[in-house]
Amino acid sequence: YNLKRCDAIVSLSRFSINQISEIHGARMAEKAVLIPGGIDTDRFSYADAAARAAFRKKLGLPDGSTVVLTVRRLAKRMGLDMLIEGFAASARNNKRLFLVIGGTGSERESLEALSVKLGVSDRVSFRGFIPADQLAGYYQAADLFVLPTRALEGFGLVTLEAMSSGTPVIGTAAGATTELLGGFDEGLLVRDISAKGIAEKLEKVAGVPDRLERLRPLCRDYVLKNYSWDSTVESLERLYEDS
Repeated sequence: YNLKRCDAIVSLSRFSINQISEIHGARMAEKAVLIPGGIDTDRFSYADAAARAAFRKKLGLPDGSTVVLTVRRLAKRMGLDMLIEGFAASARNNKRLFLVIGGTGSERESLEALSVKLGVSDRVSFRGFIPADQLAGYYQAADLFVLPTRALEGFGLVTLEAMSSGTPVIGTAAGATTELLGGFDEGLLVRDISAKGIAEKLEKVAGVPDRLERLRPLCRDYVLKNYSWDSTVESLERLYEDS
């Protein structure tokens, strides 16, 4: 009812526009205007090597490790079991890998049990709820962020927050993640949405430190050019002026 009455529907992604079309019909989707979400690029800022090392020490992360981070609600749809399984497979060949999982949810106990079963509990750290004032520090301390969603990722702000911090992201090709990462580097997309697919991508990306370093400034530039709050506000203002 509300969609029928409105003049325009602001959508964060083409994926969401397609969802509108599938659920409410093509005519309703014609009202949709694509305006991606914006990121506070000052808050999620780029950190040099010295700053990253300081954050890692503050957060108690092991020296010399390659830190893989995810921040998610601990629910089945979020694919964290696939991430732990993929991490365990990759970690057999890369002893530097260390996984940090932030977030709360009903799956925590089973995910912790899975890390024990796979023999990586000493290399997986569950941090629980990460307060907003600490989140940027976690992004900056990480070498790589992983978004292992199974389905229905409407617009992953965490993807852009991590990239704005200079932290490369690999993500499953689910929902709008395909748009966000595909527009930057399709080599960071996990096309095979499975533990095996995540393991293979971890080996190709996390296992090549030089590649991670090259990607850092490119990630930051990509967000500044395409997903700053300034560009989002300008698009919204134009929409209201033209309506």
